[in-house]
Order: sequence, then structure tokens, then C-alpha cells
Amino acid sequence: MSLAEEVEVESATSVSFVCEDCGRVHNRNNPPCNDCGSMRLSAVEDVADSQEIDERESWQIVRDANRGITGLGVLAYVVGTLTFLGGSSLLVLGGFHYGTLLLGGWIIGVSWTAAGIVAIPAIRRRLERRFDVYPSSRTVLGLYLVLVVGSVVLATFT
Repeated sequence: MSLAEEVEVESATSVSFVCEDCGRVHNRNNPPCNDCGSMRLSAVEDVADSQEIDERESWQIVRDANRGITGLGVLAYVVGTLTFLGGSSLLVLGGFHYGTLLLGGWIIGVSWTAAGIVAIPAIRRRLERRFDVYPSSRTVLGLYLVLVVGSVVLATFT
């Protein structure tokens, strides 16, 4: 928090923290956001929704949060694994089986392998911790699409 926010928070009668991405109200500055996973929470005074969130039971909050995460997690694992296997098999088959790999095939193989690595959640979390970079889900999806679609377009014109 900045110094201005700290002064504002100290003088406030009730302080809540609002997620900058989805707008969910939190009573404590304890990122990540329960709804969207964002690490950006900003302090605000007298939010009317904070009482409403306190009244929900904890099992309902966990159930609602995990419902979307589980489905997206399974989809990310499947898509990431298929992309990774497709790219790496293209590199292996093209390099070892046929003895040579054209530039277009090499571009697709490397890009799809990288896209698969970025898309698989367990591998992505290790990379995030190792390099201390935490991209949002939109950024990861954008990177995945750029790698997959961009490599096909680039390979087509080379």
C-alpha cells in the first residue's frame, strides 16, 4: 500500500479491500482474490457490500470458488498436455524418424511445446515461483494463443 492509502486506512472507521480486477470485497488485505485469483487489492472506506459477504457461510464460498476452478483446471491440463505432446512429437518424429525437419515444422514444434508448458497449471506455477512472475489467466491465454496461432501463421509463410 502507498503512504496515502495507509493514512487513509488509519483514519477510516471501517476498511475493506476491493479486488481491482473483479470488484469483490474482502475484509482483510489477504491476496489472492477468492473469485478471480488477482493479487491486486486496494483499500476503500465504508463499503456496503462487506457486510453481505460476511454473512455467507464459508462452505458456500469455497464451493462456489472451486466449481469454476476445477473445470478450468481440467481443461487447461488437457489442452496444455495435448499441445505439449503435439509439439514435442513433431520435433521428435521430424528430427529422428525422417532425418530432417523443415523450418516450418521446427517453428511449430518449438512453439507448441512452449505453449503446452505455459498452459499446464502445475508447470506454470513452478515457473511463476522460480522467476517471481505471476501473470493473470488472461495473459496466459493470450500467450498460449499467440504461440499456437502465431507459429502456424509463421510456418505457413516460411
